[in-house]
Amino acid sequence: MDPYKFTNIRFPTFSINPNPPNSLEEEVADRFSDSANNIENKFDGYIKIENTTIDILLLGRGRVGKSSLLGSIINEPLGDHVVDIGTPHLRKWIRKTRANDRDITIRYWDSKGINNWNDTSEWEKLVSEIQGAGIKPFLVIYCASSGGAINTLLVTHIFLHFMKQKIPIYYVVTNHYSMDKRNRDLQLAFGREVLQNTAKLLDGVITLIAGKPFIWKGHTTLQSVRTGLASVNSDVFEDQDVGVYYPIWNVDNLMELIVSDMDDSEISQFLLATLNNVGFWRQLGVIILRKFHDLWNSVKSFLRMN
Repeated sequence: MDPYKFTNIRFPTFSINPNPPNSLEEEVADRFSDSANNIENKFDGYIKIENTTIDILLLGRGRVGKSSLLGSIINEPLGDHVVDIGTPHLRKWIRKTRANDRDITIRYWDSKGINNWNDTSEWEKLVSEIQGAGIKPFLVIYCASSGGAINTLLVTHIFLHFMKQKIPIYYVVTNHYSMDKRNRDLQLAFGREVLQNTAKLLDGVITLIAGKPFIWKGHTTLQSVRTGLASVNSDVFEDQDVGVYYPIWNVDNLMELIVSDMDDSEISQFLLATLNNVGFWRQLGVIILRKFHDLWNSVKSFLRMN
């Protein structure tokens, strides 16, 4: 995983004073720090955005934590943005913002649950509603949780639909702490099976590479197909009877996995869709600065050697 691709978002070009008051290292570091601080100021002037409507789509069975995961990703209460569009399978949260003097509409879509696992008819109806609503997602997250097996053939059908269109789709096990190790391993095994089956149907191979805890990036032989597998705690889990409390966990690492696969335009869309999650973008800024200082130390060592 390469979170430093994030630096492709257009930071200002460095202009070095030939007689700086500080050392070259300090001046460049200051310039980089100033750019990183713009993360907290909504990146005014540095966002490369091509679409004025941004769609993020979440799929999965009912009551698996899709809404909770989305709320954790965007760090906002979803109830403030609900819009009833009158369809049986879709609900939408909507928010508007501005970037580079352009009005941007961000639409977060929840599938309301896919609960008919006997055939593909419910999924086909959902596809029809997605198309009818004019949804063109740049990111899809499929959510699974404890409580039983999934129909891997149906979920493979779902992944195939989006992968054929080169739309990034991730398999995420939610409510990590609410299940025991056996159930969690079972859900992750289902996810691996879905990704591998989808790749075979596309005449390719997916290899899952472990990154941070319970985060796997999908390396594929299929050009422009981006995917991955993760387990997160998308909401606070508490059992007062036994005195157990688990916070939201691993969501930032999931977001970092998703960002690492994006190009400039997609990162900008994701940033606009998650602007309220300042902690995540600040964290990436710190990573960038740390990487910069590591590179600068290598450069100095090279100069001393030569």
